[in-house]
Amino acid sequence: MSDIPITNEASLLLKRAFSKLEVKDLAGAIADYDLALRMPDISTEQKSEVYYNRGSTKAISEDHAGAIRDWDQIIAMQDAPTEMRSGILMMRANSKRQLGDLAGAISDWDQVLATPDISTEDKVHAYMNRGETRLFLGDLSGAIADFGFVLAIPEATAEQRAMTLYSRGVARGMLGDIAGKLADYSLIIGMPDAPDEHKSWVRVYRGILNETLGDMVGAIKDFNKVLTSPRVSTEHRAIALSHRGTAKWVCDD
Repeated sequence: MSDIPITNEASLLLKRAFSKLEVKDLAGAIADYDLALRMPDISTEQKSEVYYNRGSTKAISEDHAGAIRDWDQIIAMQDAPTEMRSGILMMRANSKRQLGDLAGAISDWDQVLATPDISTEDKVHAYMNRGETRLFLGDLSGAIADFGFVLAIPEATAEQRAMTLYSRGVARGMLGDIAGKLADYSLIIGMPDAPDEHKSWVRVYRGILNETLGDMVGAIKDFNKVLTSPRVSTEHRAIALSHRGTAKWVCDD
């Protein structure tokens, strides 16, 4: 948010609320934002900042309904700063998702993606979140399309690409495209910059998939790789051990 000169009561309250946030006094900060909105000389920019910050603070406090009401106020203000809009829509979508309003969340991500001059970061997050929500709702084709958009953005981080490939693989598998699912898992494993922990758990799932397809040699190779990785969880190590034992038994039978 922009720095507003301390020239009126509202700006003093904004500064005090920020100090309270620094010491995790969320209730105290919200109380100051409430007071600021009652100041007769509060400017439009200050009002936008108060609603933005109070909404964010309410969301941190798990008051997602209250957060949405505050962000609605900014979106309804025709003279509110336009640079806030996509950020507010992103936060409102996340709060709607927390409340189970998935259709409302998707609508907000649609608006984010339709925002002129949207930042690349917001675009990646909007496509990822909308894709995950569509996947949850069973809109597999829509989810795969959104994941494809993420993967087409060069600025997406290695972690974002790995997570997106995994989710697209899940969606493809649910559509019966096992070859596509296997291909996406293999792409993650082949990424030189993918986080090691991502590669480890994807190897577990690819190993299980290979085992299901009858490729016991491929499955054992994946499980062996998992078991020699220094960045693997206890849970995934246990799964790899169990499935490797089964695959070896089948090979030896």
